[in-house]
Amino acid sequence: MTTVGKTKRDNILNGVIPCYFLGTIQKLYSNLTQNIESLRYKT
Repeated sequence: MTTVGKTKRDNILNGVIPCYFLGTIQKLYSNLTQNIESLRYKT
């Protein structure tokens, strides 16, 4: 029972955490590109 619960929780963590990190990385990347674009337009 304990091993099954552990693996289920691990599967959830392994599924959620990478998605969360990918989402944050995409947000940071889009913000970065927007900042670069604004800087390019200013000059």
